[in-house]
Amino acid sequence: MISQLRAEGAASQAVNVCRSSGAAHSVEAEKLERRIAYLRTFAEVTQVQLRAVLEGLANEVNKLGTLPDTNRNVAAYSSFPSLSQD
Repeated sequence: MISQLRAEGAASQAVNVCRSSGAAHSVEAEKLERRIAYLRTFAEVTQVQLRAVLEGLANEVNKLGTLPDTNRNVAAYSSFPSLSQD
């Protein structure tokens, strides 16, 4: 919700800047400017949120500790006698 409000604000600001430049712009150009500004801001906010989620996940993974040494486990299992009959 907050990201949408920020994106809409950026879109309005982009249109106002475009209008204040004095150049003649069509309604379609204004719509495109508004849409581009909205998408750019929305993408930036989404990227920040994704970074926060990834950082949180990384912290949770780090809390789990280290992974067991797989080489040691493989060696332990290979020392068991084979169950197959020759």
